[in-house]
Amino acid sequence: METALGVLLPNAAISRIAGANRYETNAMFSAATFPIEGWASIPAAAFGAFHPATDIAQIGSQSYNTTTGILGAPIQLPHGAEILELRAGVYDADSGASIDVKLYQVTNPGGAVEAALASSGVGFNTGFTTLSDTTIAAGTEIVDNETYAYMVSVTGADGNPFIGSVKVRYRLGVSTG
Repeated sequence: METALGVLLPNAAISRIAGANRYETNAMFSAATFPIEGWASIPAAAFGAFHPATDIAQIGSQSYNTTTGILGAPIQLPHGAEILELRAGVYDADSGASIDVKLYQVTNPGGAVEAALASSGVGFNTGFTTLSDTTIAAGTEIVDNETYAYMVSVTGADGNPFIGSVKVRYRLGVSTG
């Protein structure tokens, strides 16, 4: 079939997709032809203080930390997915406060936090806003669950960010750049 297509379409780039069986081949073809986009989300209740012994995290419909202003939560992303966007709904009761939301890779064995993959921060007047970042650090946009775990941190300059939810948009299959 590959040879016949090459004769019929001499200038076409032909690639072979083959799985262990026809079902796997079909799944690989679908992923290559029709990428799937989705969202992974973290509800407010999942966020807790980075240092539970010294920080106070109050969990409810919204979360905040009155000691250091740092909240953290793990996020599970599909292996091999391309990260497209980090989005967070945040609220601050203090006028002019700054809130920063970051998506991190964490080395599994040592638990060391790597550089942020995406970061969105803003200083704004009292109230609710949505933060978004679509600029993912080059070379880190493909999820690697064999090497890394993933987490999100929310930091507030005044020590009291409120977080409604955090979402990460991803794509499985062919990247469109």
